[in-house]
Amino acid sequence: MTLKSIVIIGAIVGVAHTANAQQINEKELKVNVQTISQPFAVLNSLEPVTFNYNTVKYKAFELPKAKQYGFTTENASPEVLQTQSKIYKTGKNATKAFKYDEVNNENLIPVLVAAIKEQKAEIEALRKELENLKKVSE
Repeated sequence: MTLKSIVIIGAIVGVAHTANAQQINEKELKVNVQTISQPFAVLNSLEPVTFNYNTVKYKAFELPKAKQYGFTTENASPEVLQTQSKIYKTGKNATKAFKYDEVNNENLIPVLVAAIKEQKAEIEALRKELENLKKVSE
């Protein structure tokens, strides 16, 4: 059996396995669902920055050398923080792990959507108020 045959068989088995996957209802899967309140408080806790990793001091970590975009974590709301663990080589057959906190960008998406919706509602209310003021002054 050739490598190509193995890859094709693996792809077919993977498709068949996916086709037989159990569909789970979101309401059964997710519990304690709550609307995000005060999304602007979470967003205001974030400090957007550009930065470079200290690749000289932490060479073994193999961090990206290019400029990064992100957030500082010292004042960020705990709801959007996560602790990351990474493993790095310390020798031929030896490894160590390091941990650091970072803002989970994926968790920011629902907060941003909630903030946009809240802001949109406020804009609509201000528009109505402005229209009413224009009608009164006419």
